[in-house]
Amino acid sequence: MKKLILSVILSLMFLFGYSQNDNPSNYHIYQSEFYTYNSRTERWNLETQNKDVNIRMVFCKDAINIQAESPTLFKIKVESKKPIRGNGYYGFSFDALECVEGKACKVDYVYLENDKNAFMLSVSFKDDVLGKVNLRYYSTLNY
Repeated sequence: MKKLILSVILSLMFLFGYSQNDNPSNYHIYQSEFYTYNSRTERWNLETQNKDVNIRMVFCKDAINIQAESPTLFKIKVESKKPIRGNGYYGFSFDALECVEGKACKVDYVYLENDKNAFMLSVSFKDDVLGKVNLRYYSTLNY
């Protein structure tokens, strides 16, 4: 009986210890952009830019919730993590699922080398009407 009680107590301790590490991280998005891909020029065209937004972004385990006018939830496939690097930026790319409409997408976490507090979340997917689209959310790491 003592072993059973001890194992239950240990299990609860591990459960509470693990759940404390999964606290959500909150970020404030200050700018959003919407791009479409032009296959002839092989470039992304900026369609809409909103510099005065007040959107909340919440990271929790392997999910990202963007709480805009119409909330969006992205489920990240952690095992697909790939490093990315370019001129002035670095980060990670993941395969993901947009849970509201059930669309497969790619989510990039992008950090700017010249501004350690800058952070961009880039979401790319194929739209039935517009073709390839890219949503970019600019945030700060410290909220």
